[in-house]
Amino acid sequence: MAKDHEESRSWKIRSSATFRVDKVPYIFQPEELHEKTSTLSLLATPSTRKLVLVIPMWSIILSVVVGHLVIIIIIIILWKVGFFKRKRMDLQQYTGTSQEDENDDMKEEEEEEVAHAENGSRKQKKMNIVHLNLANSRIE
Repeated sequence: MAKDHEESRSWKIRSSATFRVDKVPYIFQPEELHEKTSTLSLLATPSTRKLVLVIPMWSIILSVVVGHLVIIIIIIILWKVGFFKRKRMDLQQYTGTSQEDENDDMKEEEEEEVAHAENGSRKQKKMNIVHLNLANSRIE
């Protein structure tokens, strides 16, 4: 008897909305401003059926395996067509020099910098000696 009472229970839901126009954006105002009320009623009865959604474990495992296989196949195809290979520009084509010429130029520049540094230090030593000689000649 209690089950029959719970199954027959229902609710009546009633909603009401009202709108009223206070002003209109016109130069000439209408004689009558509109006002309206609307009501909506709904009878709700709960469902007695219980919804149970069961997804078999084999379908989840199969979906994961198939998804991984598809990704692996796509990666292999992209690898075979050279998608992942790095494209390098040919230096000689754009500059008119080869990589060896550029390496030789870099070595020459480094040697010049070393020679310049050595000359600078030699000049500094000579200047220090001159200063010492001048200082010694003044003392005497």
